[in-house]
Amino acid sequence: MASPRSQRGLATILIVLMVGMALTATALGVAHTVRGAQEKTLAMHASTVSQQRTWSGVELLRQYLVSVNLTAPPWSSLPWSVPIVGIASSALSAQLVSISGPDSSGNYIVTADITGAGGGANSVLRAVYQVARPLSTGGSSSSGPAIDVADFYYDLDMSGSITVKGDSSANFNVMGNVKLDSASITGINAIHSTGNVTVGSGIKVNQIYANGNMTLTGSSAILSVSALGNVIDNSSGTQGVINSNGTVTIGNGVVNTVNAMGNVSAGSGGSHGTINTNGTLTVTNGVVNIANAIGNVSLTGGTIKTTNTMGAVSWTSTGTGALTINANSSILYAAAGGTLNAKGDVSLTGGGAFAVNTLGNTYVRSYGGITLLNGKGNLQVDQYAAVVGTIGGALNKLQQWNLNVLVTLLAGFIPTNVPTVSLTPIAPLQPYELTRPVVDAFALKSAANYVFEYQSAGWTRVTVNNVLGIVSGVYALASDSSKKDFLCPLVSFNTGSKSCLVSGSLQKTICQGYSAQNTCFTTSVTSGIPKWVVAGISLAPGAFWFDGDLEPSTGTYFNTFVATGHIVTSGAHITKSPNNAGYGPICNNAPTDGVAVNANFAGLAPLNFCNLVTAKLTQDSLGNIAYLAGAYRSGVFGGGNITLGASTKAYGTIVAGNLFNSGGSTTVYGYVAAAGQAVTSGNNALGGSTTLDLTTLPSTYTPDVIPCTGNCAPTASLTGTAAVMWTRYL
Repeated sequence: MASPRSQRGLATILIVLMVGMALTATALGVAHTVRGAQEKTLAMHASTVSQQRTWSGVELLRQYLVSVNLTAPPWSSLPWSVPIVGIASSALSAQLVSISGPDSSGNYIVTADITGAGGGANSVLRAVYQVARPLSTGGSSSSGPAIDVADFYYDLDMSGSITVKGDSSANFNVMGNVKLDSASITGINAIHSTGNVTVGSGIKVNQIYANGNMTLTGSSAILSVSALGNVIDNSSGTQGVINSNGTVTIGNGVVNTVNAMGNVSAGSGGSHGTINTNGTLTVTNGVVNIANAIGNVSLTGGTIKTTNTMGAVSWTSTGTGALTINANSSILYAAAGGTLNAKGDVSLTGGGAFAVNTLGNTYVRSYGGITLLNGKGNLQVDQYAAVVGTIGGALNKLQQWNLNVLVTLLAGFIPTNVPTVSLTPIAPLQPYELTRPVVDAFALKSAANYVFEYQSAGWTRVTVNNVLGIVSGVYALASDSSKKDFLCPLVSFNTGSKSCLVSGSLQKTICQGYSAQNTCFTTSVTSGIPKWVVAGISLAPGAFWFDGDLEPSTGTYFNTFVATGHIVTSGAHITKSPNNAGYGPICNNAPTDGVAVNANFAGLAPLNFCNLVTAKLTQDSLGNIAYLAGAYRSGVFGGGNITLGASTKAYGTIVAGNLFNSGGSTTVYGYVAAAGQAVTSGNNALGGSTTLDLTTLPSTYTPDVIPCTGNCAPTASLTGTAAVMWTRYL
């Protein structure tokens, strides 16, 4: 048995082992804690990096939404990966999940998922943006000055049957002279002219405003006539109000009210209302109910019921007498009856008066007397007339045995019932001003979907732009024994034989002829200017641009036609501009107006007019145009005349760079403007049976908005605003 002393070493060993084990456990615990902390730090670092990249993606995507045009997006379906620098990479990606709008304020709501990767971790953030976008894009994103129903920037002649339907405020505005004769005109609210206006026939218009002179003839009846010059009314009709900075002459008919800065002459046998003038009034026939004249008033025939003048009255007619005459000067009166108030002398040469109140002298030259006289001055009675009243001056009877003069002589007598006539002068009319748009077809060349240019070798070059289903580029218009009017890639076109070396799907047909053997396009050249004749069932939808003259003929077309020369329509022709036609005919190969679906046009959507995501039109201002003609070459304008003939129906705005003419049976479902940029002869003319029907214009069509083709500021840009509404981690 070991002694206690020998066992002390074993205990020491056990204690050392136990302490060592404790230290080992402590060391292992510390190591585990350190490793756990390192893992947490690494995970936090990875999460921080991925989240930072995700939030960077939120801002980058916002900047992208500011610059992209949501009305004509590059994507065909959602979700869609956004290919912008800094996002479409292994470290950062974004997808557009949904888009709604625009709302009534033009705002879109865009939902997107942004994924950031870094340090072995991924963070996914859903962000919702509010994006405000412009409504138009492309080469015609800016608009010119707004036009009215009909704006003509040179002289206008209107004859035949002219009708405006569906717009009670329709105005015709003319920079020049206007002639309306041998016409039946209805539905026009106002005609504004910077020149002279001549109106004849049975024309009924609410308002006519002229910076020059105005002449009314025939049986015209205008509610309001305004002229900075003179007005001559020889119409047998009834005019409402005549306003003039010059003189007014009424030779026939009836006028309800005249407001003139110059002299007025009323010689018709009509019964007029009120005549107001800063000048003199001369009445030679007819009846005037009320006359207010700053100048003198003279009457040699007819009558004026009530006269107020700051001048004198010379009434030499013995016809029907006046009710009241108020004058700041003298009165010469040959009729009978009425009350005469004058600051000057009163002379009676006819049947006398009921009452005379004067601050001057009184002269009774005939047998007609005065029922009641109040006169400050003298009284002279030439005949045996009867006079009763009071005077402040002397009495002189040329017939001393006249016992019918019963007046009181009261020295210093001053009548208190003589009014002072105070008339407010007629204010001058202000000149009418019309802002001329600049029309230049070349400014729209890049915005057109199909550009036609005739080549000297006898073939047609067609440049295609922004059409779904056709690669943008240059083609030749070709035909062969089995197919007409198709696009041949230029590299595959033999300009000598005019043959195409490719076939099948590479040949895109853009027109449907009357039969498989008929072409739609024929071209002739005169004095170096090509003329294009388009005749067929229909064209591929979009904007067609032609270098030269253009004649769209019989057919139904869902297009905008632009030509550098003149445009003349013929045959049974219908054109519907893209914004007027609607989404189906333009973007979905769903024609209307009895036109059958053409399989060749399937998928040929003009992307500048079609938003394929929202299935709505982009409302590009070029899509409002049915026809636009005329262009500048080396600073000189040429072409620009548009003539609608035969049985034309135009759904859209018509913009002629020079003159506009209509004839035959023409209906325009939209507005008309003719800029008059190169007039050498002729004038604008509306004739035949011309109708502007504004009854049921579609909401997608804005008739007064035309594309900017020179000297106008953009109304919409490609940049907008985008703001983050809310975010959350997925």
